[in-house]
Amino acid sequence: MIDHPDHLPETDTIEVECIEHRTASNGAVSLLIDSGRGVQAEIASGLFIANHEPIPPVGTFRISSARFDAWFEPLISKEYKVMSDLLYHHFNGVMAQKEKILADPELFMLGARFIQSGTSITGGKQYPIGSLLRDWETTDMLKSRDGKSFIISVGGSMLSGANSCLLWNAEQGLFHDRQLEDWSLKWKYLMSFPDPVINITHMRRLVDLAINSSQ
Repeated sequence: MIDHPDHLPETDTIEVECIEHRTASNGAVSLLIDSGRGVQAEIASGLFIANHEPIPPVGTFRISSARFDAWFEPLISKEYKVMSDLLYHHFNGVMAQKEKILADPELFMLGARFIQSGTSITGGKQYPIGSLLRDWETTDMLKSRDGKSFIISVGGSMLSGANSCLLWNAEQGLFHDRQLEDWSLKWKYLMSFPDPVINITHMRRLVDLAINSSQ
């Protein structure tokens, strides 16, 4: 049997979509393939031929997760950084869209590079922006002692106790860094949050909402 993506177990594959076949002036054929997560890649048809696979027609088909990572993860990572930076610089606009984020599962589960916590031993973990916004309203664990700032991320050393925490001051509309005595308790709380969903399409939507709200 030809090891075509359609023949792989569905649990090991990811659905993508061939948007079109393109033919260059030299006759070389490539496929424009959409990841379903906000980025597209142009893949040479020779890759399929070299692996004795039929060239997929226009439409959806399945590829292995390893192939998905090879084709799309560099593009997704690049866009994820850009979108994260925009959300950071327009966080006032993000806050203006708080109710929409809390009510929309696609926006609720989005992550961003600056929304992560960790220790020198465990490394970092990201979590959904919606989890933060929800729990800012329901617990004092993610607030500063004066109640004016909200915890976004914490990081430090369990051995030395040295730490650096990113907070959002709602009154000033500004980020600031601070060391916290109880940072490890806040870190443990944040680690209970689920992993975020990285979807560039939904991130672009949130960025547009944030920028429009900031103007």
